[in-house]
Amino acid sequence: MKKLSVAVSVTVLSGAFGLFAGVTNDWECLAVNSVNRLPARTYSMPLADENDAFSDKLEPDTPWKKTLNGNWRISWAGSPELRVRDF
Repeated sequence: MKKLSVAVSVTVLSGAFGLFAGVTNDWECLAVNSVNRLPARTYSMPLADENDAFSDKLEPDTPWKKTLNGNWRISWAGSPELRVRDF
């Protein structure tokens, strides 16, 4: 009877620890590069002419670039019904 109980307890313990052997955290897995993030992409801007492509400037001037620097007017409302109509 003792031999049977020892054999059963050894298999139960090895089975319980065997369940956790394949589980790894995201930060421990080399295949996980990011979680809850959009895929990486490149930033590109069309240039005005071919000579700008060969310049040493990091961001050459282009007519299609619009800066968003400046003063902004913002009106926030908790719901669409409370918004300012002619803002």
